[in-house]
Amino acid sequence: MTAKRVLVIGGTGYFGRILVQDLLQYTDFHIVAAGRSAGKLQEMRTELSAYNSRFFNKVIDLNNTIHCNEGIKGNDIVICAAGPFQDIPITLANACMDKSIPYIDLADDREYVMRVRKLFEQLKPSSSVCTGWSSVPALSGALVNIARKELDKINSIQIQIAPGNKAPRGFSTVTSLISSIGKDFTVMQNGSWTNVKGWSQPQDFKFPTPIGNKTGYLVDVADHELFPTHFSADTVQFRAGAEIGLFNSGMSLLASLTNSGSIKNLRDMSGMLQMAMSAFGFLGHDWGALGVEVQGLSGDKQKTIRLSVVAEHQGQQIPVMPASIMCKRILDGVGEVKGLVPFDTWIEREELEAECAKRNYRLVIERD
Repeated sequence: MTAKRVLVIGGTGYFGRILVQDLLQYTDFHIVAAGRSAGKLQEMRTELSAYNSRFFNKVIDLNNTIHCNEGIKGNDIVICAAGPFQDIPITLANACMDKSIPYIDLADDREYVMRVRKLFEQLKPSSSVCTGWSSVPALSGALVNIARKELDKINSIQIQIAPGNKAPRGFSTVTSLISSIGKDFTVMQNGSWTNVKGWSQPQDFKFPTPIGNKTGYLVDVADHELFPTHFSADTVQFRAGAEIGLFNSGMSLLASLTNSGSIKNLRDMSGMLQMAMSAFGFLGHDWGALGVEVQGLSGDKQKTIRLSVVAEHQGQQIPVMPASIMCKRILDGVGEVKGLVPFDTWIEREELEAECAKRNYRLVIERD
């Protein structure tokens, strides 16, 4: 039987490389890494020489519609791991839907996810479409769904990501992070849409050991748009924060300078910030976690449920897990995975625990 082929666009990028390695390790599919640089693709092929019988590469430019349409031919599924998603078109999603090729992306950008969802509603393809299949909204949505089964009404959803400082940071990762700093966006807060500033309203999240309490700051993600209606929640907030407090203070200063107009375009500083973060990469740890705290009513009693996916080492790999799991499920023909796949009910607790255990992560559930 012919092996299934998975095309990973942005395969030479930070999360693209991690995803390719995860797919090579946990599936028997043929994996094709695609990007704009033939040199980087060849370097990657050399690094992954142990998988040469299953690993291939291909030059594809997302900004070239004809190139993109031709490049996806012959693949059984396409995953977009390019970035930053704030800067790329939805050309790939459009091409996949037109040709009924299953499509997955790791988008963390609110606007990008909503554009792909809108495109799906316009085209109504029969193939699978999974947008935002990363830490948010796919993994955060799955965690909220687990908590929802114990509650009659959800009042508040607090989501926070805690990366270890030793995790490498690619240019796209830094650009994505700072795109929210000083930016105006809306969140559902106490039952009404409220304007907030990016990297404001610091709040602590109680992560399990070895991470502990970590301070996070508001960053815009698709969860802010999707969760209030979907989960009938009065408050939905997502935060991120660095392990090293000095970096959080530096980001707060940049937010203040952006708000005052002293900095016109913070994204121009992405390269400099990436180098600064890398220079201090020897500090801290390589753990990481995504946490969700859901508060609501069980009967007439208030109940708080905290759910965390924790990696004690190589925490930067958590964001690629949802895409890898879903890719295997679609190509193995497990379940009815067609159309726009729901970001919350796509995986049950038992399967998520098993997938975490494979990768030496822990799913921790705590109740107050």
